[in-house]
Amino acid sequence: MNGESELVVGVKPAEPFVIVADDGSVSGFSIDLLEHMMAQLEEPVSVSYLVDPDIPTHMASIRDGKVDFGIAATTITSERLYSFDFSEPFYISDMGIIAEKGRRPSLLSQIFTKEIMGLLIIVLIYIVIVGHIVWFIEREEEGHFHTSYIKGVATGIWWAIVTMSTVGYGDVYPKKHWGKAFAALVIISGVAIFGFAIATLSSAMVVSQLPTSTIQGPDDLYGRPVAVIAGTESVTLAEERGMYPVPVETLDEGITLFKEGKVDAVVHDTPLLKYYLKNNPDPKLALAPQTFDRFLYGITYPKDSPWCDTLEPILIKTIYEDEYHKQLHTKWFGVGE
Repeated sequence: MNGESELVVGVKPAEPFVIVADDGSVSGFSIDLLEHMMAQLEEPVSVSYLVDPDIPTHMASIRDGKVDFGIAATTITSERLYSFDFSEPFYISDMGIIAEKGRRPSLLSQIFTKEIMGLLIIVLIYIVIVGHIVWFIEREEEGHFHTSYIKGVATGIWWAIVTMSTVGYGDVYPKKHWGKAFAALVIISGVAIFGFAIATLSSAMVVSQLPTSTIQGPDDLYGRPVAVIAGTESVTLAEERGMYPVPVETLDEGITLFKEGKVDAVVHDTPLLKYYLKNNPDPKLALAPQTFDRFLYGITYPKDSPWCDTLEPILIKTIYEDEYHKQLHTKWFGVGE
């Protein structure tokens, strides 16, 4: 460490990993992790922070020696490994999507759809036709099916309903051979028709209990414009998924573009999106259920930095042996991992 007692660490706002207050003070998951590690050094070190506004500036500060190293929510990539050294990953992340929050459709809206209403009309027409046919075959002055058209057909329709639904009260039934043969066909067809109708209605009831969303995952955004944070992995990963990335400087700017209809979604690191929605609740916004492309966060060092060798054993112990890492997850994300 060259006997240095002062350390300058580069950071970039990336809530909840790095949170920069109005007075310039910093906090967050990454800051807590670093300060826990620094407290375990044999010699006390005074730490100050240089806040950079974006990833390109942050990486330049590390490369040009303005800081001793950097910590934020920086993704370890093969391209960056050519110019920097990285620590053991301290967080596993993935890419998330903020889109318009789906609404839960009402049961009535799911039942009275064009398709279901069409099915209902077909069933009613079928019942009326069956009622006419059985009346025509079975009509008798003294039988179950009266020769009077209105009374006879009404009885035939009633018989069709109870027969097709397999209720079968037995108060009305055909007596002639042709009537019995026709009844057998109606029973068989009724099981199929009513079974299909019940399955369709059941499906509608299940769907009515599920939230809908126009964007479920990355496949829904193929060829569509999405807001991404300039200089981050979200740009590359969005392009690889066939999206059209629109670079912005901040999440707030991306959300504004989305609300103005200039992009179809906002794509960024999932933990950062979750934290944003938690602290900026909006009934019209939600995180899409599908995430994609896992990646790793690490501490960024200049090439051959002595701080890498000094801090790496402490970081590994903190991640894999120390309960503090789990406590950090609980503090900032509500879960211990």
